[in-house]
Amino acid sequence: MDHRRFGRLTGQAPMNSSSRGNFPIAPSVTESRPMSLYTLLRLLSLDIVAGSLCGAAMAVWLCEVRMPMIWWLLLPLCVWLAYTLDHLLDARKLGALAHTPRHRFHFTHFHSLTRTAVVLCLLGLVLALYLLPRLYLIAGLVLALLTALHLVLVLRLGSHVSPWLVKEAAVALIYTLGIWLCPFLSAGGEAFGLVLCILPLYFLLALANLLLFAVFEVRIDERDRHGSFIRAVGWQTGRRIVSVICLLVLIACLLLAVGFALEPKAVLAAAGLAAMALTLLGINLRPDYFASDERYRMLGDAVFLIPLLPALIGAQL
Repeated sequence: MDHRRFGRLTGQAPMNSSSRGNFPIAPSVTESRPMSLYTLLRLLSLDIVAGSLCGAAMAVWLCEVRMPMIWWLLLPLCVWLAYTLDHLLDARKLGALAHTPRHRFHFTHFHSLTRTAVVLCLLGLVLALYLLPRLYLIAGLVLALLTALHLVLVLRLGSHVSPWLVKEAAVALIYTLGIWLCPFLSAGGEAFGLVLCILPLYFLLALANLLLFAVFEVRIDERDRHGSFIRAVGWQTGRRIVSVICLLVLIACLLLAVGFALEPKAVLAAAGLAAMALTLLGINLRPDYFASDERYRMLGDAVFLIPLLPALIGAQL
């Protein structure tokens, strides 16, 4: 998962010891290395797209539904468009002064990426109107409106910082609903109850991911004048909040498995979510290590690949 509105990649040099009074760590990245295929995929947010598909696999498995092929095509397309639009808006705003590799990449390739996004957006709209079931189409339109409203509010608020403006929560909600809403609307029976318990936990993990990234990148947010909840409450409080969220998810996972009488599906789902929470908690507890070469981002985004495992195992049972 990514951060600020829909994600940012940092490119800050490491902090020296004299600056540790403000923030004990700073994300660093070695820019002299030639761009690898993996780096290119991350710059294009395709790792986020992969994470959304893995979350969708878990959602479909838990909801016991079969989603139409067009949904599997439009979901990653919409995720990519949302992230790319956000990066393009930032690139246009920051221009050549962009501090992060992702923003510089989108600034350098602004016109080609914009044309690609427009073409894919129009293609996706046509496919959705003609092929997507009416229920899913309505859900998609609602999510599109929420996303547009969120982006407009972010643009209007600008660099305003307040502990009451938790934009990370809005991003986490849109991300979670984008993956789970359509399968959830088709769920029924026992599956409905289990998914109803899973949804808030998945949202909390997405929120913890975004807040964790904001903790690592608080100095870049200040430099670029990006509003964030962590800037308002401070990085120390932010780390405590992330830890509390992860611990709450771990406790909830245990209660979930027990509450469903150790049903294999509930146990697998709880184990997957617990693994995600433990990974994020580990990143939060070792900031000095994970700040180097953006390890916190690579592992933090990879967390959302985990849901594929219980889905694959559960499908074989």
